[in-house]
Amino acid sequence: MTIFYLLRHAESAPSHELKESQWPLSVRGQDQAEKLVPVLQDLRIQHIYSSPYLRAQQTVHPFSQATRLPVKTAHDLRERHFSDGLIDNFLEIMEHAWSNLDFCLPGCESGQKAQNRVRTCLDRLLDLHRSETLLLSSHGNLIGLLLKSLVPEYGFSNWRRMRNPDLFRLIVTDSGVTWDQGFRFEL
Repeated sequence: MTIFYLLRHAESAPSHELKESQWPLSVRGQDQAEKLVPVLQDLRIQHIYSSPYLRAQQTVHPFSQATRLPVKTAHDLRERHFSDGLIDNFLEIMEHAWSNLDFCLPGCESGQKAQNRVRTCLDRLLDLHRSETLLLSSHGNLIGLLLKSLVPEYGFSNWRRMRNPDLFRLIVTDSGVTWDQGFRFEL
């Protein structure tokens, strides 16, 4: 059995002055990352992979320091390229995107393409780490799309209920990948 813990990054500090990939954690997010350490230590994680985005890297940094596990960057764990900047009607467009995975804004990435990318990443990591426990630090939209690939009813309203941070457990056996919806964590 292989276990993947999918970690949505802690609270970030979006900024018009920075590229989305460079948004750092907020002060609250930094505190959340510190509080994640004992939660994650209880999970017997053997490998840490993270999106290259700063907020995802910063979220797992305290855990990495506490356990001396290196953080390996997995570029395919990056957030879906949804827009080229902050947009006023973000939730309206996001709701439409969840109802049509082929939708994308000009020059951006469709939900289907992002979903395929993250599933391929999971398959690669599974080949490298069969029968181990991995922590994958990523982003809400991408994690939601991965969960939708496992449970097709997962949609916009589920994504809206995600927290920063949030943690999900996937269990991989010979029968396939299962989302353990009974797994919960508290900070």
